[in-house]
Amino acid sequence: MKKVNNNLVQGDGFKIEIPNLHQLLYHEGDKTLELSLFDTRTASGYITKIPFSKPRWDFVNLLNGEEKLRIMSRISKALDLLKVKHEFDTNASPGF
Repeated sequence: MKKVNNNLVQGDGFKIEIPNLHQLLYHEGDKTLELSLFDTRTASGYITKIPFSKPRWDFVNLLNGEEKLRIMSRISKALDLLKVKHEFDTNASPGF
């Protein structure tokens, strides 16, 4: 995995980009996963939360369990490279 610039990380067969402060795009082959980003203030400072309860490829097909874990790991490593404090919100509450 390689940091290309402050908004883009590329790996073998995928790329992760942050086009703005509220959006993360994960590209793998011809599929795209779009995620929202929310900055939250905590006792130790700001952290970026990533809702990840029912992610879907191109807003249609749900990720299977294996895909979900692989993508979460890649996104986490990419955000670490970009020095973005983050956590995933995997709460499967209705509406997400």
